[in-house]
Parts: sequence; structure tokens; C-alpha cells
Amino acid sequence: MTIGAFESVIYAAQDETGHRGVDMMYIMPLAVFRPSEHAAGSPDNIIMGATLKITPWKNSALYGQLVINEFKQDEVFGRTKWWGNKQGFQVGFKNYNIFGINNLDFQTEYNHVRPYTYSHYQPITNYGHLNQELAHPLGANFKENNTHITYRFKRWYFNLQSTYAIHGRDLEKDISYGGNIYMPNESPYRPYEYGHVIGQGLKTDILYFKGGISFLINPKNNMNLAVELHQREEKNERVNKKETFFNVTLRTSLANFYWDY
Repeated sequence: MTIGAFESVIYAAQDETGHRGVDMMYIMPLAVFRPSEHAAGSPDNIIMGATLKITPWKNSALYGQLVINEFKQDEVFGRTKWWGNKQGFQVGFKNYNIFGINNLDFQTEYNHVRPYTYSHYQPITNYGHLNQELAHPLGANFKENNTHITYRFKRWYFNLQSTYAIHGRDLEKDISYGGNIYMPNESPYRPYEYGHVIGQGLKTDILYFKGGISFLINPKNNMNLAVELHQREEKNERVNKKETFFNVTLRTSLANFYWDY
């Protein structure tokens, strides 16, 4: 069994009080950021979490993560669906050589993130960078399942992947339902205080499938020829879009070896 804990902070180098620069209290490796944040009176965005991994039998693993941005005991256990209940979790299972078949690998996981989890009062302190989400491409306000199956036989490689997600998107550009982390989560952008559920706003179903076959031509530089089929469907009250991609690829990966140590 492996247990871990983590915390991170997103803060602006400048706020209404002026230029802050690098806050030295966040550099301490064993500091608990939340009390430090309150002690300094700062409006920074603190995220904490925990990880767990269990090996129930050989070549397998059960794993999970929990992330907490805000936590009020009365609101969480009172099931009020308060907007500030900003939590998410992941549970997954992977098994190598499943069913006793060599090189047949299986993995499936479920991800669940409440509205507003990675957003903040202002977009500059959200959990993103360079206009991209750091935690997940969907931002927040989603739940999804990912499943992967791969099989290797001599120089042949087969892979299947499927993803199904429910994502709550914003209906209007000035109102945040918690999916777009680059929208401020304070009033008047937030429509109400209680009753927030995953999928609120413009409920969107996303289905993705990929299947591929590749053949290893040269093991020395991992040169292989691959054929892949991608299918993606996105459906809500405003959009019903289906896309299909087919590609044939000749690729290789070259590794750099450094001997300066």
C-alpha cells in the first residue's frame, strides 16, 4: 500500500496591495499552506489532496486520488450542494497480463469533479496556466470514465480506448456554472449559492473511441507503422456533432543519452 499527500498554491505576484513577488512562506517544504495563507491574510488559491494505491494481487493496482479546494464540514455533510464544496476524486484499476495472457493490459478509471473546483475569485489565480487547465482538459463540473485495453504480440501492438464524460458548460458568457475555470466564481458570475450539481448549465455528453494497430519496424529507434481510427461525439441541447478521423502514421522516437554525470 502507498499513501501520499500533496498541496499546491496559485498566487498572483501582484494584487491590490501592490507587488508581492515570491512569497517565501510557500517555499518551506513541510509548511501547511492553508494556515499560512490565513495567517498572511492572502487571497491565494490553495489546493490539497491525498493519493492511495493498493496492490490486491500480482500485476494489478487499485488507485485513487482526492483533491480539496474548499471544505466546510457543515456544508459537505449537510448535503446542501453549496457552491464552495469544491472537491474531486479519482478511482481506478489496472491489471497487467490480465486473464493470464502475457502483454494483455487493462485499465479503467472514474473521475469526478464538482463545479468551481479549479476556479477562483479571479482567473489569474485559477488552477491553470497559459490559458490551459492544469488538472483536466474539461476544467471542472464533469464526471467521466476512461478505459484502455492494449495487447502486444511480437512486433504487433493493438490498443483500444473509450471515454464517456458528462460536462456542464456555461450557457451564457457572463454566468459561470462551474465548468469553465477561467470564469470568476464569485457573485454576480455565480447564479446561486446552493443546489449545484455536476452537469448543471448546458449538460453535454461526450463519447470518444480510438482503435489502433501498429507494427514495430526497427526496435533500435522504435520506428513503427500505425493505423488508427478515432470517433468523437458531442451532444447537448444546442449541438449534436459527430467526427471521425482515420490516420496512417510512420513514426519513431529517438532518445538522448547523456554521460555527464
